[in-house]
Amino acid sequence: MNSRQWKRLKKASQRAFWLMAVVLLLCVALGTGWWVIGTCLALVLLAVATYLQSLRLGQAQAERELKDLMARDSIEAGSAPPVVLFLRSFDVAQDSLSGRLAFALLTLVNLLSAATGSTPDAFTRFDAEEELDDALGSHGVFVAIGNKQASYGSAKLTVDDTEWKQTFHKLAQAARLIFMMPGPSASVHWELEQILGSPELAGKTAFIMRRQGLKWPGFKQWLAMQKPANDDARNWAEFAAMARRDFGLAVPLYNSEGCCFTLRPEDRSCDVADLEAFTRGFAAYLASQTADRDAFDIKRVFDRAR
Repeated sequence: MNSRQWKRLKKASQRAFWLMAVVLLLCVALGTGWWVIGTCLALVLLAVATYLQSLRLGQAQAERELKDLMARDSIEAGSAPPVVLFLRSFDVAQDSLSGRLAFALLTLVNLLSAATGSTPDAFTRFDAEEELDDALGSHGVFVAIGNKQASYGSAKLTVDDTEWKQTFHKLAQAARLIFMMPGPSASVHWELEQILGSPELAGKTAFIMRRQGLKWPGFKQWLAMQKPANDDARNWAEFAAMARRDFGLAVPLYNSEGCCFTLRPEDRSCDVADLEAFTRGFAAYLASQTADRDAFDIKRVFDRAR
């Protein structure tokens, strides 16, 4: 299976999860037989397992396809599908399969609690990297420079420390669009310096403030009912201070819902859009355009998201 087929299987398993979760909720609420409830529960868990496997295997296949493109110099030559580059602070963007499993199980527990009359806990999850990859779909190749930190969505190109700056320049020049999920790190500082020093790169870059969501602390803390520390606000405050001090950027204040923003070239102030609305607008805009450069015009995507 190629990476697009794995993506389709992943989306189908997500829809199956919600469909069977609703059916399970109705069965519990109506007091149907335990064999019916058990069957629905088994199908829900099967959908979760299929989603996690398709995400993991699809990621691996996408990375093999990316390595093949790089080996043939297709990206640099411009003969590859349109490239969208995802830059991220490794600490900010790490996102494990166990976290997704925990979220699925907590969602299921919440639904069953609601069906039995209990008040469910309120929590949300929005994995910007995966959602942007889904929005891009078959319109291009979603690429990142990788390391050993877990994250899913973009295909990771792992390079030596001595080569990552050269690889950044190659991918950034080839990219039709750049997404950056920044954090307070030296690598982000250098990448931001390169982007701001090039009107071409700055004009095709959108910045992502990660949404605060459920974080998986590991089984030990979960069983002890310990709430994991949320470092999102602190990381963003440190990045904002760095951006203001070193580049004169006044980035948006931290928002637990996250956001997406671009920089105005004349004064480096920010145009801000809701993160989910931007992602939906990005998907809708690509679907309505032909495969030319205008299809990745960040200003038009922002207009679509508002």
